[in-house]
Amino acid sequence: MSIVFFLYDFFVRREFTEKDDLLSAKRNFVRFVSHEVRTPLNAVCMGLEVVQQEITSSMEQCSQPNDPETITIARSDVSEWLELTKGVLGNTQSAVGVLSDLLNFDKIEAGTLTLELSQVPIWDLIENTLNTFSLAADNQKIELDLKFDNNMYKAEQLSDDRRKCVVVGDSTRLVQVFRNLISNAIKFTPVGGNVVVQARRVSGPKSGPRVSHVLANGETIALPAAGHVEISVRDSGAGMSEDQLKQLFSDGVQFNSNQLQGGGGSGLGLFISKGIVKQHHGDLQATSLGIGQGSTFTLQLPLYRSSEDFRDNYCQSTEFETVSNDSVPARILSLSTDSIHTTRSSGPDPLEILVVDDSDSNRKLLCRLLERRGHVCTPAVNGQIAVDLVREAIASTGRSPFHTILLDFRMPIKNGPTATRELRDLGCESFIFGVTGTILPEDVKYFLECGANDVLAKPFQMFKLEALWSQAAADRV
Repeated sequence: MSIVFFLYDFFVRREFTEKDDLLSAKRNFVRFVSHEVRTPLNAVCMGLEVVQQEITSSMEQCSQPNDPETITIARSDVSEWLELTKGVLGNTQSAVGVLSDLLNFDKIEAGTLTLELSQVPIWDLIENTLNTFSLAADNQKIELDLKFDNNMYKAEQLSDDRRKCVVVGDSTRLVQVFRNLISNAIKFTPVGGNVVVQARRVSGPKSGPRVSHVLANGETIALPAAGHVEISVRDSGAGMSEDQLKQLFSDGVQFNSNQLQGGGGSGLGLFISKGIVKQHHGDLQATSLGIGQGSTFTLQLPLYRSSEDFRDNYCQSTEFETVSNDSVPARILSLSTDSIHTTRSSGPDPLEILVVDDSDSNRKLLCRLLERRGHVCTPAVNGQIAVDLVREAIASTGRSPFHTILLDFRMPIKNGPTATRELRDLGCESFIFGVTGTILPEDVKYFLECGANDVLAKPFQMFKLEALWSQAAADRV
């Protein structure tokens, strides 16, 4: 009888454990979608609000006294609005990209992801993909290098024999993999760091057995095997622990955004990249010496010897776009506020506000909206910087210099709730509001338990912040 009760208890516990795991996975998925879609939509909403306010202000200030139907607007103002619309478009594309990633994830899970095969001049593909990140790397003062065999730095310098080694694959999907690895490396590398991409042919027979492939155009080709190409992306960034490395490509980790380098990124792109590489009969691995020691992602793909000449006509079927941001994802465009003319509207007394968000576009647009109302903003890219700023101020003056601190939830280095708890432990009495795309009830509750006065959901709306100020001030009376 005791055995019966033991078995009953065992199976009941296992069922509840499996249900708990399933529920946890579903909630992580909801967190992922909420954060990754709401964050770019937040920039879209704020960008449109800024454009609306500034156009309205210009119309009021620039109308002709003798002809109220005609206004004169400076070319610089129009250029700034166009730049804002580029940011809005980029963030819209980012949200769409997240949904596309989810569809790709589902196809990989179901084994239904299809490849449009062609002969891919892999050396040129790598070089062209890397070049699209030059501006993003320059903006972060990151040294971005490409190295081929024998210390060659350009694909055109490779020998004819090497250039005839191709990958039979889907060029669009391969670019997706390369972009994911390079954008992650740039995202997790600090200012002044370096990212090195190396591509080399791993030894193999000059002319191995022929392998048949059916291309996207219906043509069947048989090419001799020529070893493998090994492509590594090495960064000097956040690095990973042994436990993180073990889980990196596992089922479920793609929706746990705080488990990956420094707490940033969802990992969904890595899961998809792994699936794409496997479908190309290749392999994708990651190594790291530890936290703070950088990471290296290495992929191998089979090479084949082609009789075609790709020297003057390569990558025709692959679209490349210029990346102009700090990228993660590389699709979001950044906005520079250094030269933006801001017309301040009348409103309450100016407040000192600390704006903390790892998204360039969200952080800069929020500062711009607040500054239009006459407030003074200090930007910070993660919770650690926020804590350091307040700690230094309290040590020298005995108080926080900020009336309000606005904190995103999910950020690398230190997230919003952790930073909030540390700020309160320092004796910081500023109003602290979470501004986040992570809005599950338990997440909001956790933020409040850490010491936040309240939590605002992205997309951000200014009138809600002003209402919170009024309520928080009333509560303190």
